[in-house]
Amino acid sequence: MTEKPIKSIFHASLKPLDSESQTQGCRHTNPDICANHSLPQKCAFVREDGICFLPPKSWPKQYRQLRKTSEAMARAQLAQEEEDPDEDEDEDLNESDQYDEV
Repeated sequence: MTEKPIKSIFHASLKPLDSESQTQGCRHTNPDICANHSLPQKCAFVREDGICFLPPKSWPKQYRQLRKTSEAMARAQLAQEEEDPDEDEDEDLNESDQYDEV
């Protein structure tokens, strides 16, 4: 499965500190014209921790969509792992049986 390239940071995967009210890094599609650009204590570009406390108005909806997508991907990955257990585990079992027979 090939993934489509991300068109903008707004559509990129969620980061650990993202929430509906803040983003890790700037999520504006055009930060240069953002009214809050470089606003002390609010803008990711001037904060040491890189958190934006004034994300785009459309961010809460986008956050919910990205969260649903990431949760669905995690569920699919868990289901895949349950269907196909690691082959390495089988090899380890075979090696331990070899030593028990001696």
